[in-house]
Amino acid sequence: MDCNCSSGVVAWLIGGEGEGCAMSARLKERLADGLELPTADAEALTVLKAMAEAGDQDAQCLMGLAFEHGLGIQISMEDALGWYRRAADAGDGFAMERAGEICLVLGGEDLLAVGAGYGSVDCMLELALSKETEGTDESLKEAVRLYRIAAAAGSAEAYRCIGNLYENGKGVEQSYEKAAEHYGISAGMGFYVAQCDLGYMYENGMGVPQSYERAADLYRMSAESWYPRAMNLLGLLYFQGLGVDESDEEAFRLFEVAAEMGEVDAINNLGLMYQNGLATEESPEEAFRLYGEAASRGCAAAECNLARMYRDGEAVPRSYEKAMELFKRSFENGHPRAAFYLGLMHERGEGVEPSAEKAIEWHRRAAEGGYIDSYHKLGQLYDDEGCTEEAFRWYLRGAEAGSSLSQCDLGYMYEHGAGVEQSYEKAVEWYRAAAEQGCSTAQCNLGLSLMSGRGVIQSYEEAFRWFMEAAEQGNSDAQYWVGSLFRDGEGVEQSYEEAVEWFGKSAEQGDPDSKFELGCLYEAGNGVPRSLEIAEKLYRESAADGNENAVNALKRLSD
Repeated sequence: MDCNCSSGVVAWLIGGEGEGCAMSARLKERLADGLELPTADAEALTVLKAMAEAGDQDAQCLMGLAFEHGLGIQISMEDALGWYRRAADAGDGFAMERAGEICLVLGGEDLLAVGAGYGSVDCMLELALSKETEGTDESLKEAVRLYRIAAAAGSAEAYRCIGNLYENGKGVEQSYEKAAEHYGISAGMGFYVAQCDLGYMYENGMGVPQSYERAADLYRMSAESWYPRAMNLLGLLYFQGLGVDESDEEAFRLFEVAAEMGEVDAINNLGLMYQNGLATEESPEEAFRLYGEAASRGCAAAECNLARMYRDGEAVPRSYEKAMELFKRSFENGHPRAAFYLGLMHERGEGVEPSAEKAIEWHRRAAEGGYIDSYHKLGQLYDDEGCTEEAFRWYLRGAEAGSSLSQCDLGYMYEHGAGVEQSYEKAVEWYRAAAEQGCSTAQCNLGLSLMSGRGVIQSYEEAFRWFMEAAEQGNSDAQYWVGSLFRDGEGVEQSYEEAVEWFGKSAEQGDPDSKFELGCLYEAGNGVPRSLEIAEKLYRESAADGNENAVNALKRLSD
């Protein structure tokens, strides 16, 4: 037959747009073997249809192409699929591929199952996602089965989906290790979503050794594929200086790009940058706009931030009513921190009558959601109510979750036997845990334990080190003790000048004991020029705050 025949499908395959199609070579081979087709499109299709109905797979595929692309006949995906399926059911590879593509386009579980049966990975993935969304035990197991088949066929996306099921324990036994393993395979195949997921696992030490550096590398790889979630998470690492050099500028850049791409969390984080003037001019108005945009798109964290602006009257008239409404919506949308703020509002009586009962109720909800600041707050509230055993229980939960404030207060409970059997050793243990996290109150309390040798080997040198850590953070009690140790030369070389400096810093914060000690130094002229006038002034200020030693000193000066 003349290769320039006018049949739509033949002309399309030979010398037309379909020249590179696999059916082009098959048709050329059939024509070379003597196949003859009429030159008119309609007549050629009539012949092809008869051949196809007789079971000729080439003709069935040609009829499928004609209907799929409208070659001499009106486009009909349903008819195209019908002809492809005849050939596909007989094992024709071309027909199986085309049938899978059309099943994907037409959609629906039945057709997706057909396409998956023909080996279409995309149909398997769509059908698996549908089964996963259905969420029953049976459907989840089917989703796992389909993802595994697709993964075996080389689908990076399928490996990532299996990892996600392992991470969340859906259809399989929950395992962060297996989740990380599958994310790793997918990431190694270059799938940017899995690179981001694996980065998150490394950031949080889930199934892999915790490593901010590795997380940053993976987020960066994913971000280079313009994945906005990875940009946002990488921005957070730059903001906190975790695994990368801290950089508000780089964080802002990443948040901005991700926000422009519609990443809701990045829009919220960009709002935080504007609210606090980080790497940009401070603008509560722009922060309010960004929080509003993110909140309108369902970002619970943004709803919480917006509520805080209404509560504080920042860039908007103060409205406790609106704040409470947004905090409640944020909590209902899965943000436990919002319940913490609702607890504070009830405790302080902001827009409502003060109520410890209501405060406890909201902090309990926040705690149940895993917000550890509420563990500590519940401890305080129960402590204030005299329920020391319940206070101890919440401080313990907070301490074990890593809250330095809870660890410090737990140490105090052990030291004084409040709500628990007294133990100086346990007190020191928890003070040290909090001190190592930078809690200045715990550092000061640990210094006192070391100085007295209660629950620990006595050491002025180590006590001085911890007092100084706290003093440099502005803790007035610690500044007092640093001054005392310098004055007496215990744990450090004696220096009245240093004693004056540290008593002075504490006195400036209103500490009456430091004012008294500073008065003594002025009275004696130790470390400063002697001045009874200044000494008397300091004694009077200290005495006014109840320091009995200062009262006695004033009597002595007046004699």
